[in-house]
Order: sequence, then C-alpha cells, then structure tokens
Amino acid sequence: MNAPFPVRRLSDLARSIDYGVTASASDDDSGTKFLRITDIQDGAVDWDAVPFCEAPPAKLRSARLSDGDIVFARTGATTGKSFLIRSPPDEAVFASYLIRVRPSASVDPAYLAHFFQSRGYWSQIQRKTQGAAQGGVNATSLSEVEVPLPPMDEQRRIATILDTADALRRKRKRALELLDTLTPSLFLDMFGDPVGSDVEAALLPLDNVVCDIESGWSPTCLDRAAFDDEPGVLKLSAVTAGEFSGADNKALPADLAPKPGTEVAAGDILFCRKNTKDLVGSSVYVWQTRSRLHMSDLIFRLVVKRDGIEPIFLQAQIALPSQRRKISDMAGGAAGSMPNISKARLRELKIFVPDLSAQKKFAKAVREQRAAHRSILEASLGTDVLFTSLQHRAFSGQL
Repeated sequence: MNAPFPVRRLSDLARSIDYGVTASASDDDSGTKFLRITDIQDGAVDWDAVPFCEAPPAKLRSARLSDGDIVFARTGATTGKSFLIRSPPDEAVFASYLIRVRPSASVDPAYLAHFFQSRGYWSQIQRKTQGAAQGGVNATSLSEVEVPLPPMDEQRRIATILDTADALRRKRKRALELLDTLTPSLFLDMFGDPVGSDVEAALLPLDNVVCDIESGWSPTCLDRAAFDDEPGVLKLSAVTAGEFSGADNKALPADLAPKPGTEVAAGDILFCRKNTKDLVGSSVYVWQTRSRLHMSDLIFRLVVKRDGIEPIFLQAQIALPSQRRKISDMAGGAAGSMPNISKARLRELKIFVPDLSAQKKFAKAVREQRAAHRSILEASLGTDVLFTSLQHRAFSGQL
C-alpha cells in the first residue's frame, strides 16, 4: 500500500481473530443474544430484534461480544462487510458466519473500523475473494489484510473526524427520507385520492400514457458500493425508500461492460417490479444522479408520452398509498416467493389523467417545494463527497 504510515498486518493488531457460534436462532429469551449477518443493516444493529441461541457454556463465553470488537461477514453476498460493536447487551455472541476481530492495545477500534470501510480495505478483500475457492474470506486471509498504522493520537484524531463526518452524512440522509411525505400531501390537496373517488370510472390504463416500460439487468457485482468513478448497478433500496438513492448500488467488476440502455438519468421514473408485498410497486422520480448508475432487472423505467402526462405527476400518483395497494394486489408469484408484477399487468393499472395544465401546475408546485429543500439535497451530496475524500486523505496520511 502506498501510505506514509507504517503498514502492519491485521494479525499484528489483533488480540484474537475468531469464528462464532454454530447454533440455531430462537425467539425464546434464553438470555444470550445471537448476532447474525442479517442483523447488521445500514451500519446499525437493532439489538431488540436480534434473536437468541443456546450453545455449550464454554462456547458462549469464548464468543461473547465486547465493546470495541469488530465482526466481519466471511461468506456470501456480504463477504467483507464489517461492523464495530458498541455497547452490546451483557450476554451477546456472534454466529459462525461472522469472524470477530478483537483489536489489541496498539490500535484504536474506531480507527480500524473506519479503515474497514475504505477503498484500500475493499481492494484487498476483492483480491482475496477472487482467489478463494468459495469466494469468501477466512480468519487466515483476513489476518493478512494490511493496515496503515499512525501513532495512537493520530488514529484517534482520524477516527473522531470520520465519526463526525459520518454522523452528519446520516442526518442528511434522514432529512431526505422525510421529503417523500410532502409530495403525496400536495397531490391529495390538489386532486383528492383518485382511487375510490367519483372520477374512478374515468381512469385510463397506464398503457395510454407510456410509450415504453424498460428493464434493467443483474450482472454479478462486487459486494460493495461503486466509487464515484466506477459504474454501479442499483439495489432495490435505491427505489424503495421513497426518494431515489444512487448511493444504494453495487460496483460492477472492472472487466464487465455495462449493458447499453440501462443507465439512469435525471427525469426517469423508476419502478420496483419485485419485492415483498409491502414494497413491490415502490417508485421514485429521479431528480438528479451521477452518471454510470444502471437499473437492475428488478427495476422498470416508465417512459411517458410527454404530450399526455407529466412524469412528476404520474410518479406522485402511483406512489399514493391507495395506488400502491392496487399494484400490490396486481402482483403475482408462487407461494413463498416475492410478489412480482409483469409489464403486461402494469400497463393495465388505471390512473387519473386530468387536464395537462393541471398536471403542469402540480409539477411546478412540486419543483418549488423541492427548491425550498435543495440546500438539504446539496448538503447530502456534499457530505457524501466529503466523507469519501476524508477517508482517502485519512489513510494516505494527508488529513
């Protein structure tokens, strides 16, 4: 690694690198929480939702989690994903598909945890998983990861800066999530709810106002988000949160060219065609996006006839709770599988199409509403860029 700091192997910085408990999760309160890969979501753990387990007392003692431990996913789609344990329950252990690194006194756990989110770390994990028979990492390969190691005071300074930047980034993301409650209210104020209203008999099939419904693709991607200069394929979470989130993507391997016609652009309407019953039919209007982000094959793009309907108006309507329920009822699927809606069924969806001038008035009001919150959007993008820049500078000795 090209860094002015001395480089040490993780094995030199860890008191132990261990595997977890092989056990079955249970809802019965046995007193021992059982942390699994799936319990780590969006950089957090809801300990109240974590199940319990039973195992021999000696194994429970050896796998007990402590403040400052770092756990890693060692196999599957999340290989290399890590999480810093903070204030765990008194009795909590980790599952066998996780690896625990217990940092030694020579390294600050928060500094180490931030390094495990950096490009320098992920490039090493990518090389190791490409050479592994099962595509995962084990304790031995993880112990060989090289870490730039400044003096302890500098580690703590870097961790504090990155903690602050990350907290700001998460607050901006939360503010953006609240924006999706504003447009539905405006729609209902201007038009009412078309489902179950007097105008329902005059609704038109979606097919009347779209000229195409385009599909994405789903190549085998890397298990990390794409950096700004890399192509990425959107995850469903980019569409299901009510606001387009280009950061929710997976990086495309360098040797795989993107599929033409799948890149997302500002002004697109993206639609989730397959998900849980609650999330199938989620949609977003793409206000802005960076280049080189592509739809997955679980996402549709609705290409509208602009002489008949305003894209902002259409997306706001199909996002109404009443329309979402109709879409969910239209989705099919085998028992036990996620509901899926076909293009043919989606084209049958009945929508309210008022005079185009009324639609344009609505779209104008939404744009003005968005402009009032643009500072939040810009701040959010700025904090993402800032955080990425700070990460690079921190671990290359330039912070």
